[in-house]
Amino acid sequence: MRIAICNKEHSFVINLRDLINDIYNSIDIITDCFTHGCQLLKSSVINPYDIVFLDFDTPAIDQSLLISKLRSISPGVSVVAVSSRTHSFTQDSTVGCLTKPVRGDEVKSIIDSVAESIHRTKTLHLRNHDGEHYLRISDILFIESSNQNVVINTLQNSFSVRGNISDYERALSDEGFFRIHRGYIVALSRIKHILSTNVIMEDNTSLPVSRSRKTQLKNVLFPQQKRDMVRSI
Repeated sequence: MRIAICNKEHSFVINLRDLINDIYNSIDIITDCFTHGCQLLKSSVINPYDIVFLDFDTPAIDQSLLISKLRSISPGVSVVAVSSRTHSFTQDSTVGCLTKPVRGDEVKSIIDSVAESIHRTKTLHLRNHDGEHYLRISDILFIESSNQNVVINTLQNSFSVRGNISDYERALSDEGFFRIHRGYIVALSRIKHILSTNVIMEDNTSLPVSRSRKTQLKNVLFPQQKRDMVRSI
């Protein structure tokens, strides 16, 4: 995720950047700092941002023009209004509002919400004998290997495509998926139960977990799921 902070107060920009880095401490989040809108626009042309924390203590006409230009570069950018005066917010053009001094929990709530929205809209492009399909990654339950094909399963449908399951493992490793067996990749958030040798998915499908993957699955899943879902592993 790419984040930009644009505010005329240099000290505020640095403090917010450090706050975000402390909260997430992740190489997957890149935070750039600007004190002028022109700098922000030039950078956005090269690498568009997912979130912009924007100074709303400037004249309203400047805010509207800058937001318009940002969205002409990247229509999906999320703009967060930041001001020392709550009455300066124009919330119809933003996804959130922060009042100085900003609080860490408010910043985290906004970033997490945008990240979830981005995840929900990510798609997987598939092509098979039925034509082309754009499948939302968040809809996938599990993926299975079937001879020379890969079958991608959702709650409603299954899509069989030519390919190697290892390619999907690499493509989806950062999207909350885990390979539990040489023939299966699962969405971690769609697991209902873990049993001794298999997992039960949201649609009640039972899938095998290989012996070599059991410990890895436990280590990956425990921070994301409540412990009471685990019967034994």
